[in-house]
Amino acid sequence: MKFSIEQFLELRAARLEGQNLTELITKWGIPIDFEVISLIYEMQAGTYTTYANENPEFTERFAKEISETLSKYISKESTILDCGTGESNIFIPILKNLGIKSGVGIDASISRLTWAKNNAVSSGLDLKLAAADFGRLPLPDKSVDAVLTVHALEPNGGRECDLIRELGRVARKYIFLVEPDFENASSQQKLRMDKLNFVRNLDGAIAQSGFSISEKVPVNNNSRVLNSASITVVEISQSDPIKSVGLDWVDPIFRQPLIEFENGLYNGMGLWYPIIRGIPLLCDSDAKYLYSPTPKFF
Repeated sequence: MKFSIEQFLELRAARLEGQNLTELITKWGIPIDFEVISLIYEMQAGTYTTYANENPEFTERFAKEISETLSKYISKESTILDCGTGESNIFIPILKNLGIKSGVGIDASISRLTWAKNNAVSSGLDLKLAAADFGRLPLPDKSVDAVLTVHALEPNGGRECDLIRELGRVARKYIFLVEPDFENASSQQKLRMDKLNFVRNLDGAIAQSGFSISEKVPVNNNSRVLNSASITVVEISQSDPIKSVGLDWVDPIFRQPLIEFENGLYNGMGLWYPIIRGIPLLCDSDAKYLYSPTPKFF
C-alpha cells in the first residue's frame, strides 16, 4: 500500500465529494502506476453505471459513434477484447450495435468488473471478464480479432510503447484506440493531460511497435471538452498465417494454460490465482506460490 491511513481516508472523503482523485494523488508526489490506477477505479465503482443510466442518450450516441467506425473493419463473428472495460457501459452497447453476442473484458478494478458482469447479464450478453494489467494480458498470442480501449490508456503516460505492443500481441487484426489525442488537443487540454500524466504521441508508439494507422477519426460525442478523443484504427500486419487459438485465460507471467483448482486457477508450474464472484484475478501481484497441491489434484 502506497498510502498512509490518513491519505487513504482522505481519498475516500474526496471520492464522496466528487474530487479528482488523480489530481489529489499527484499533489502528494505519488506516481500514478497500476496499483494507484486500480485503487482509483475501485473507489469509483458503480458511478459509471449510474452515469450511463442517468445519461442514456449520450451513452448511446458515444457507443454508436465508435461502432460506426468499428463496423468497417469487423463482423458479427469477430472476437473483441475491451481493455479497461470498467463496468462495460460502453462496451455492451458497442457489441449490440455490431450484432456481437459475446466479448472479453479486463479491468484493474474487481468491483467494476462485478458491475460489468451484472450489466452484461441484464443486457443478454456473455462477457468473459478478468482483473488484469494491460502490460501483462492473460491471453495467448493472437487470440482475439481486435482489441479496444475507451479512455483506458489515458492515465498511463510513459507506458505507451509497452502497452501498444502488448495489445498487438493478442490482436490478430486490429487495435481500436478511443483515447485523448494530445497532438490535436487544445492548449488547455494539453495542460490538463500533462498535469495528469496522460498518454501522448500514440501515433509514434504505434509506429515504433511496427503497426500502422488505417484511420483516425475525431470523436464528436465527448463527455468533457478538455478530454476530447480520437478513434485510431491500428492495423496489425501479419507476415505468417495466423493459427487459430482458444480464448482460455493464461497466467500473465509465464503465459501457461490455467486450470481450475480450489476456487482459483492453477498454471501447473506452481502459480495459483484466486477467483472472486466468478472473476479471476490475473495480475502478477495476485499470483500465489503453490508447488505441492494435494496428490488428489493430480
